[in-house]
Amino acid sequence: MKRLFGCLFAALAVMSGLTSCDEDEKISMKLQGEWHGDFYACYTCKYKQEVELRKFYAEDTYMHFVPDHLFGSTRGTGYEVDIYPANSPVKYTKYEFDWRIDDGVITFEYFDAPEMNVVVENFRLTYDHFQGYFGANKSTIDLRKLDSFDFSEYVNPYELRADDYVNYYSGYDYYRNTRAAEVVEEDGPEDLIIVSRGRAQKPE
Repeated sequence: MKRLFGCLFAALAVMSGLTSCDEDEKISMKLQGEWHGDFYACYTCKYKQEVELRKFYAEDTYMHFVPDHLFGSTRGTGYEVDIYPANSPVKYTKYEFDWRIDDGVITFEYFDAPEMNVVVENFRLTYDHFQGYFGANKSTIDLRKLDSFDFSEYVNPYELRADDYVNYYSGYDYYRNTRAAEVVEEDGPEDLIIVSRGRAQKPE
């Protein structure tokens, strides 16, 4: 009898494992492809002669999930492109990442930006909508499936908004009016220092 129960337990464990794998594969099939929406990317920066940090939040995020192989794969690689508003010194940032699905949990690991790493456990995923929560403060990911998106024009890890720099900087009246006598040489785009990157919801 003990042997019978042992065999039944082993069979149930195998069936449970297969069910979990099947569910992970279904998630993977839905996740593959290109998406657009909000993943709450942000960065802080300063110019060489500034003291206070500036923080900017991405307006749009584009993501591309590529499986290791087409069928049955529960892991792969991908790209994330975050587009920033016109007042941001950075036009966009681009990241490469690995993703994997284990027991219904999606993990993102970024090659050169571990501060962007995310684990999404509580989510709703269909073939055209990906919505879920991540992090201690339960930030949200909210993406919609795209037919296609051209990632080829985003070739660098980030791109500065050099052409718009003068207009952007001239709006910083406090710096110009109160400290103009101290400024020997104005900061330029090359003097931008990106202090940190991460994910945070936009303030209300």
